[in-house]
Amino acid sequence: LLKIELRVGKIIEVHDVAGSEKLLQFLVDFGDLGQRIICAGLKKQYQASDVLGKKAVFVFNLKPRKLMGIPSQGMTLTAQDQEGIPKIIFVDDTVINGARLK
Repeated sequence: LLKIELRVGKIIEVHDVAGSEKLLQFLVDFGDLGQRIICAGLKKQYQASDVLGKKAVFVFNLKPRKLMGIPSQGMTLTAQDQEGIPKIIFVDDTVINGARLK
């Protein structure tokens, strides 16, 4: 069994993934733990301006997986709203990058 490690990261870059209708590519800063590329199937729900500079919760300890040729090094945590639309779990800006959720 894999014990899931959830950490806070700040989205410092956002790019559309060429050839994909769903994927966004985030560059996420996890403070002392470094930066990681994380892809998320949220292009229909978010534009770069909606997420750039915001802090969110990510699954940190997943094995990298290629999505459309991009090695994604984690997963963005989301929850569904009343219409079933995924919403990113954002956190207060005062939480430090790399903080582990308990």
